[in-house]
Amino acid sequence: MSALKTPATLVLAFLFIAGIAVLPGYSNAQSQDDNRVSMRVVPEAPEPFQKVTMTLISFSVDLDRASISWSLNGKKALSGVGEKEFSFLAGGVGEAKRVDITIRTPVSETIIKNYTIIPGEIPLLWEAIESYTPPFYKGKALPSSEASIRVVAIPKMKNGGVEVKPENLIYEWKRNNKSVSGSSGYGRNTFVFKAGYPLTNEKIEVFAETVDGRSVAKNQIIITIGEPLLYFYENRPLEGVYYERAIPERVILDTGEIAAVAEPYFFSALGRMKKDLLFSWLLNEKEIPGSENDQGSVVLRAPSGVEGIAELVAIVAHKTKVLQEKDARVLIQFGTTQ
Repeated sequence: MSALKTPATLVLAFLFIAGIAVLPGYSNAQSQDDNRVSMRVVPEAPEPFQKVTMTLISFSVDLDRASISWSLNGKKALSGVGEKEFSFLAGGVGEAKRVDITIRTPVSETIIKNYTIIPGEIPLLWEAIESYTPPFYKGKALPSSEASIRVVAIPKMKNGGVEVKPENLIYEWKRNNKSVSGSSGYGRNTFVFKAGYPLTNEKIEVFAETVDGRSVAKNQIIITIGEPLLYFYENRPLEGVYYERAIPERVILDTGEIAAVAEPYFFSALGRMKKDLLFSWLLNEKEIPGSENDQGSVVLRAPSGVEGIAELVAIVAHKTKVLQEKDARVLIQFGTTQ
């Protein structure tokens, strides 16, 4: 007659029949994308063909004693004990490179992680909104303090080999290292802000990614905030304003008259004669009126038989932006005074 089995004996018999071996202190578990191990990717959003370095980080898994294997696009690239770092070159725009990592810990636990790097490009264009420049000016309209500036991201990104439209991406904007949540989000590839003061540089960054996070791109620009400028130009009766050359700091007026136009640069105004700009004129420190139909110009006549030097000063100020103000001056020599 067989001996009666105890409950503990029955449990062990059941586990043996089920094919499960229970050994103390031993585990052969496999964890897919275990959150105990994280990844640092530098740079965060690699440019096409840029070097990428991936580093495994963990505070609970002994990676220094773990056997780590790295594969790039299915081909084994690096393996060994404590191999926590792996570098490679990113592909072209939209070219995916998949990195698979297998980690076998000292306690025989296997952790598998994988990452896909799909580089993109995201050029940034900017403009100073309503920054005034005179006719025929060929340069870029620059921003002054308190000017409104528009930055537009023009991403070149692909997902699954298909180009992603700018309006289908998620954007995060930063200004001077601070996130601008109100201007970030889905489809928001334009960022508008008002330049600070006093004079400074504005650092603007953008991070863009596809909805699934597989393709990313990042870029930044520095926008210099400068002062507005003011120059004199001669208004010739038959030719109009002579914009080819500004009036020098000293001019000789033997006879006749000269019509001087004060042309501002980089004020926040749609035009020189708009109400946003206020003009003031001084002749030898005494206020004089501007021309009746154009407060930004003045006519000076050489007095008969008089020799001397007069200082003409023009002052332009923005009506609401108090830091947008500039003056210019020119010496007018009458007669033959040396």
